[in-house]
Amino acid sequence: MGERNQRLCTWSGAVVAMLFFTGFAVIARYIPPPLPTETAAETAQRYREHGTAIRLGMIISLFGITFYMPWSAAISVHLRRIEGRHTPMTYAQLGMGAALSVVFVPVLYFFVIAAFRPERSDENIQMLNDLGWVLFTGIIYTIFVQNLLIGITVLGDQRAAPVFPRWYGYYSIWT
Repeated sequence: MGERNQRLCTWSGAVVAMLFFTGFAVIARYIPPPLPTETAAETAQRYREHGTAIRLGMIISLFGITFYMPWSAAISVHLRRIEGRHTPMTYAQLGMGAALSVVFVPVLYFFVIAAFRPERSDENIQMLNDLGWVLFTGIIYTIFVQNLLIGITVLGDQRAAPVFPRWYGYYSIWT
């Protein structure tokens, strides 16, 4: 049962990627992000023209991000195998994964709210959009630290048959 659950949690990482990027990039068309030089009228017009797609895309992204925590838990199980009895990197990584799962929700809701009532003033829609994007960029630091913790732990594994391949440690630090 434990191995099956670990596989499910590991595959939830692919579910996160698929749902989040489908919703965020394909449906809501938030990649590439809108230009920060857009006027309030231009920002509001985009939300008015694509409101349904933005709302749907963000809801799919919100559903997808909930699978990030099981993925983080699966990574933690294996980081603990590397660290042994004392596991500060494991707990720090797990904490970052939990924080990311929780912090992303209100960020995406700012985009949903901006698209929810198209009759709002252009300035209010732009403010909600700006709040979403500013907070979105702050989440990057959580992912940065989480990947750094994973990479350092993986590269610190001195066993003849390491838990993770070394390339994964370098990849985590690079990303």
